[in-house]
Amino acid sequence: MLTKKALIKYDHDIVICNDTSDAIDFVQIHDPDLILIDIMMPGLSGPDIVKSLKMDPKLKDTPVLFLSGLMTGKEKDLEKEGLNVDGVIYPILGKPYRSEELVGFINRYAV
Repeated sequence: MLTKKALIKYDHDIVICNDTSDAIDFVQIHDPDLILIDIMMPGLSGPDIVKSLKMDPKLKDTPVLFLSGLMTGKEKDLEKEGLNVDGVIYPILGKPYRSEELVGFINRYAV
């Protein structure tokens, strides 16, 4: 919810899906300009959902940004290098973050 509050503050329209089993259908219905997704979630992982979404021609060019609370030690390198999902490198923002960092992250990679 902090992510939603941060983005609303900067005039972004937000739709949220909290159920990974519905995530693929949800994204296909809403056709977002950007997908913010956590790496680790119950059920399907963020990378697994992205793999499925990128098979949809309508969504293949939709920017994806990963968020992760697992940014300690070795994982910190991922924040610099990005996450490789099927040969595509996606940017990652580690939690916790300030709302200004999130908006800057979105503007840098997805706008």
